[in-house]
Amino acid sequence: MQKLTKEKEVHTIFLKRLSELSFGQYTVESEEEFADGSRIDIRLNAPQVSAAVPIELKITDNWSVSDLRERLENQLISQYMRESQYGIFLIVYNGKKSHWKDSLVNKQYNSFDDLIEVLKQDVPNLLKKSPNIEGVEIIGIDFTARFKKEKVA
Repeated sequence: MQKLTKEKEVHTIFLKRLSELSFGQYTVESEEEFADGSRIDIRLNAPQVSAAVPIELKITDNWSVSDLRERLENQLISQYMRESQYGIFLIVYNGKKSHWKDSLVNKQYNSFDDLIEVLKQDVPNLLKKSPNIEGVEIIGIDFTARFKKEKVA
C-alpha cells in the first residue's frame, strides 16, 4: 500500500477490508453524495448506532497541517456529521513527505506520529463547537512502519 498515491485507490482497499471484516456487525457504504455535491469516503452503518459513522480518508503526503485541520473541521464534522454523533478521520502515510509545516503555531512536525498527535489535540476544541457530536477519532496508519521495523531488525 506504500506505493499508492491516490486517495481513491486507498479508499477502495479500505472499503473492501472493512466489508470483509464486518462479520454482519455493520454494513459499509461508499461515496454517498449529499445535496451540495460533497461525498463521504466511507460510511459504517450499525444497528447499535443511531446514524451512520462517516470515515474521511486522507493521504498525509498530499496535505499540509492547515489543510488537514480544515478538512477535519469543515468536511468531516460540519458536512458529513450533520446527522451522526461519531466520525473517523483516517489518515494514512506512504512515506513520500518527510515533514509537515503548521502555520497556525509556526512549527514543523518531522514525524507522522507527531502529526497525528497534533490533530488529536484539536478534537476537544472542535467538539466544544459542535455539542451534538459525541466523538471524533483520528486514526493514523503508517504504510512505511513495516519497512522501518525490517531495517532495525
